[in-house]
Amino acid sequence: MRIRLLAFNIVWDTDGDVKLGASLPTEIFVEIDLSETSEWSDINDTICDQLSDQTGYCVEDYKLEGYPTPTRSVCY
Repeated sequence: MRIRLLAFNIVWDTDGDVKLGASLPTEIFVEIDLSETSEWSDINDTICDQLSDQTGYCVEDYKLEGYPTPTRSVCY
């Protein structure tokens, strides 16, 4: 089963470049195939990879919309 979630309040790793950080999107839709994931860490890795693939920048933090309560996560 595939689900679509909104990653929002995204904090990008821009090495302190505030102007660059402000130019990057703060929300992006991501798709997760739940049949391919078994743990939260797998889902988190998939989300971080999708966000980074779309912008070319690593993610420091994000929240998710699509769960009953927004979830805060950190990408490593």
